[in-house]
Amino acid sequence: MAVVAGERHGEAAEVWRSALEAAAPLVYWSPRIGPPTLVNAITQDWLRVDLWMVDRAPFLDHARSAHSVHAQSTLVPVIDPENLHAALPDRTPAPAANRRQVEYIVSEFIRVLGLVAVGMGRNELVLGVMGAGLLRDLLMRLMVEETHSPDRGGMLHLSHTITREQMAELEALPCPGPARTEILAAHWAAARAFFPRAQALAAALDIPWPDAFEQATRAHLQRAFGAEFTPWW
Repeated sequence: MAVVAGERHGEAAEVWRSALEAAAPLVYWSPRIGPPTLVNAITQDWLRVDLWMVDRAPFLDHARSAHSVHAQSTLVPVIDPENLHAALPDRTPAPAANRRQVEYIVSEFIRVLGLVAVGMGRNELVLGVMGAGLLRDLLMRLMVEETHSPDRGGMLHLSHTITREQMAELEALPCPGPARTEILAAHWAAARAFFPRAQALAAALDIPWPDAFEQATRAHLQRAFGAEFTPWW
């Protein structure tokens, strides 16, 4: 992380690139200039270097807020002449579940689950595999909302964010090939894992459950698959 005046993010990115190339040849460079700015770089030896640039005022204002995602325990000062690190809280507060995000996850899961009837009706087996993957992803996102990890990290940080029990449940889900029976089994397994968790979290957050949407989707799947429909949730 770098604290850089907003109007200088482009200039700072070029300085950063020169510094990296002086150490090792780069084979990938992707600056997304803001602020905030994210710069992704990969060296010839496949060392991944990510730089997140933020403006000074928002960084300090956010550090003092009750929702700070940065703390002295999560950042190590490398160059810090103003001792900005000392302005951070000792630790980040445990995050609460995002109510709006949970509402979206629940509705999107039900919608994607219902779409399996369309995919199988058209014999789109590859898309059926993708649908099962989407359901797994939504279950994973629900699990992240269940946790109170102070540092949720990025895309490659999941095992540090969810519990071992949650991870075991994800790992136990079937991964289908492009076969109708495998695709349906994967969808029903994801639903059995998802609905009890989602209903419990929705109740805890006082989120109204979309009963009409769920029941309409159940009836839709029952009509489409008959005895093949084995949700058990």
